[in-house]
Amino acid sequence: MNIAVVCTGNELLRGTTVNTNLTFLGSRLTAIGLPPVLALTVGDNLEQLLDALAIAFRHADWVISSGGLGSTCDDLSRDAAAAFCHCELQRQPALAEQLRRYWRQRHPDEEMPDYFLRQADVPSGGVVLPNPDGSAPGIRLAFRLAGREKVLILLPGPPAELEAVFVEHVLPQLPDAGRVPPVKQFTVAGGAEILVQQKMQPLLAGRHVGLALCASVEGTRVFLSGRDADELEQVFEAARNLFGDQVLQGGGLELIPEVVALLRQRGLTL
Repeated sequence: MNIAVVCTGNELLRGTTVNTNLTFLGSRLTAIGLPPVLALTVGDNLEQLLDALAIAFRHADWVISSGGLGSTCDDLSRDAAAAFCHCELQRQPALAEQLRRYWRQRHPDEEMPDYFLRQADVPSGGVVLPNPDGSAPGIRLAFRLAGREKVLILLPGPPAELEAVFVEHVLPQLPDAGRVPPVKQFTVAGGAEILVQQKMQPLLAGRHVGLALCASVEGTRVFLSGRDADELEQVFEAARNLFGDQVLQGGGLELIPEVVALLRQRGLTL
């Protein structure tokens, strides 16, 4: 199965907020062998959200959306989901009462605005994913598109809320969760990207292992992927041996902790 991610929010496009939600989702999905095949960032605009969902579902069976589930006028993910799936938004009485209690606990001296209850509107057929750290719940919506089963997951935008809902209610539902991770990584300190690739090419010849490289201030980060866990492990170990002492130990990707550990081992200070 393929998974795509759609992140919503004008603040993400304007550069005023770092998109840590994509980092979290990408790392957690990759760790269980389901790295996203596509990620889109879109502003708080209904038409653009619908376009993003259409593109994402052309490439994936599951789409995970972050943001746009609050109560203000720019929170449009529920509306986009209902429009995309051709269903109506329905007010959930139990969820509405929960929101009233939530408001009273935090704003006992202020009257709750009616629009706060927008967070109790769920596309028909959608399943509510409880949010232990905030007011807006997540939503899981299964539907058919072009004869295929599709799933849309709506997650709240605040990182702590998104992470809690994902771990508790989404991760256990993923069909391939728990299988052997198909990605191995290490860092070659001080190694130029193109020279690392050149040195590894003979090792990859005839193997069903993919190679991706990322230049960093520490050197070159190497990512190996493959469906055969045994073959991937063999290539991974051979690649690490190939670069010897240049490889950061312990699976680390950062140079500073590595240098600190080496200094401590030798009883040295800087």
